[in-house]
Amino acid sequence: MAPPPVTPVPLLNYPDASVSDYRFALNSEGDQIIFERSVNKSPAVLFYAALNSPIQPSLFPPNSHYNSATRPDWSWSNGQIAFCIDGGIVITDADGSNVSFLSSTKGMIYPAWYPNVPALAVMNNNPAPNPHTSVISGSGELDIPVVAGTTVWAGMPSVNPQNPQQFAFAGQYIGSQIKYNQDTNYIWFVDRGQDPVVIRPLDKNANVTGPFEAAYQGRAPWWSPDGNWIAFESNRDAPANSGHYAIYVQDSGGVNSAMQVTDYKYNGNHPKWFANGTGLVATLLQAPPAPQRGLYSLDVSAFVG
Repeated sequence: MAPPPVTPVPLLNYPDASVSDYRFALNSEGDQIIFERSVNKSPAVLFYAALNSPIQPSLFPPNSHYNSATRPDWSWSNGQIAFCIDGGIVITDADGSNVSFLSSTKGMIYPAWYPNVPALAVMNNNPAPNPHTSVISGSGELDIPVVAGTTVWAGMPSVNPQNPQQFAFAGQYIGSQIKYNQDTNYIWFVDRGQDPVVIRPLDKNANVTGPFEAAYQGRAPWWSPDGNWIAFESNRDAPANSGHYAIYVQDSGGVNSAMQVTDYKYNGNHPKWFANGTGLVATLLQAPPAPQRGLYSLDVSAFVG
């Protein structure tokens, strides 16, 4: 039997309703964070914060001129940060210096670093199929054009830090569908180290090619540091007409059922792991049902211990 949902703990101070924080990236020590912030409903840009510090978050990169900057990921190997702007992907050093725009990445979003090498998995919105998971080098060259073949639409990806031949992504079997719909995604598992390549829903009970089964819906997967777990968001048990999501964790083999980590009232999205492997950060509603979002830590030791 799964443990009960956990109590979220705020990572930052939220004294008023003027700010809303969303997608983010943690450093390997878990004491610094880069995150999307919208102030008074303005377009989101990136901010930096040292956790457990009285210093207020600051714009990232310093003196940033971007009208919008989103979807950061922080390499735990080389310390670089990748994020999205309207025209593609940008890479910087951890302090925001040495900014490099990868001009060949138009249409690519959700960069996710490989372990130990300067490469990124991305959600590629260019054709064949659209979207799909690709792998690019740290300079933007296309290394693996299509990770999971042409029969599956593939959204946000994550790379197993213990085995970079394995990927998780939010996606769906194309079949007779004419358009990608992120609300009818499963979490998918890919192992390119097998012959033939393994491409299947993470949960082995999910129907691959048949009608969508809401009991296995999921988005925004993220591998645990030890490679044994995948955290994701899902609306599979949401109250009717709420539109809310909760955070779940599931073993990366997809053998056991996913376990719900947060209450649906928080509308949890985009979990990522602390390096200790027993904690998550996710973006949740600051004061449900108000729409402003914040960043919260979640102790999942009872789920993965």
